[in-house]
Amino acid sequence: YTRARYPNSDPEVDQWGYASPNRLNYSIPAELVLEWHQMEPMSLPTFTFFDFSEDPPPGVPHKNNSAQEGYNWYVSGHGGACSEIWGENADSYWCSNASQGGWAEVDAECAMSGQMQLPVGMSYNSSSILERFQKISLIGGIIFAWHSQSWAMHMFEITNQSSSGDLIFAKGGGRQGGRNWCRCDQCTYAGPWCGQNQDPPVEDKRMISGTWMVENVLGELDMPAEFYFDRQRKLLYVKPNATVDMSDFKIGLMEQLIEVRNV
Repeated sequence: YTRARYPNSDPEVDQWGYASPNRLNYSIPAELVLEWHQMEPMSLPTFTFFDFSEDPPPGVPHKNNSAQEGYNWYVSGHGGACSEIWGENADSYWCSNASQGGWAEVDAECAMSGQMQLPVGMSYNSSSILERFQKISLIGGIIFAWHSQSWAMHMFEITNQSSSGDLIFAKGGGRQGGRNWCRCDQCTYAGPWCGQNQDPPVEDKRMISGTWMVENVLGELDMPAEFYFDRQRKLLYVKPNATVDMSDFKIGLMEQLIEVRNV
């Protein structure tokens, strides 16, 4: 069983990553987002930097076997803008001023400006196929959005919605993926719908995502083998599949599967 979702899919077999040919059968096109809402600028993080090839911290061996110099470094960001996503006590590699790999320059720019690029809300095109969302409550639903290159899946809990197609997310959403998102003016090639690709081009600083979907929405409980749990009312809604005998329907209540102690 899966949580009620839109579009409908079976997460065990239906693929909707960057190169999946049928991804739009199971996810919503990125261009149906009018804008992912950006965070306000915050104070700068505190940065930690160690070069393992030259001066590692006490007790840590030298490391100089990476051809790319930055992979011999340890870097992190703490506090300030980092805490808005990863928490007050977290040290984040992705919130540092010297991470490495694809789009590392975007992470560095975000950290050094104090403005992280993961959304705190979104506005969707309510006159498209997403008009359906105007008729149901999305509060408590979870947005699953691919990084535009399918490097990671980011998750955002919806805490509020408006009649005009605006959604507000809970604090700390999107931390699952590490990398910041790129803006149209930074990675124009990643968003075919960006203003820079129009004729004539226009300045566009919107953030770019991949395709996305929403789950945990009662109004989308419309397929066999879906469920929705109402936390406030403590009610479980289930749409059984064809093989379930409802006269003998059981729900497991195990709260803990494995416990590891004193390891």
